[in-house]
Amino acid sequence: MVTQTPPLREAGLGAGRLGVRTGALPRRAVLACLVAIAVLGALASARPDPRILVDPELTRLLRAMALLKGALVLAALGLLHWRLGWQVSPAPAALYLAAVAGMAVASVWIWQPTSIAAAALVFHLGMLAGMAGAWLDRGGKAPAPS
Repeated sequence: MVTQTPPLREAGLGAGRLGVRTGALPRRAVLACLVAIAVLGALASARPDPRILVDPELTRLLRAMALLKGALVLAALGLLHWRLGWQVSPAPAALYLAAVAGMAVASVWIWQPTSIAAAALVFHLGMLAGMAGAWLDRGGKAPAPS
């Protein structure tokens, strides 16, 4: 019986050479699903505060802040997507996921000026959770070369 080598292996681009573990896909899928559910939940539950929407300048300022915070969330998502490709112990991984989800929810709450104080608290707690995760993370081992 002849076994066929996958095309990536033939080219020398196995999972180990790309720096991605084979078990990384489920963790990355959990990341994507968690952030999507958090953002959709925030959009569904957000009730804009009419007092804030009355002032157009304040609304523009808050939306600019929300875009900036959204850019931070995208950067954190990219970094976390890369980090989950390596071995991560459960405690830092949970803190990373909670951090990105909280930051994403807070950005949505600021865009739909719901409760700015609560959004600021959630965003900064998310950043603290991400830093705590980084502090607890002792770095994963590189995947074994294939």
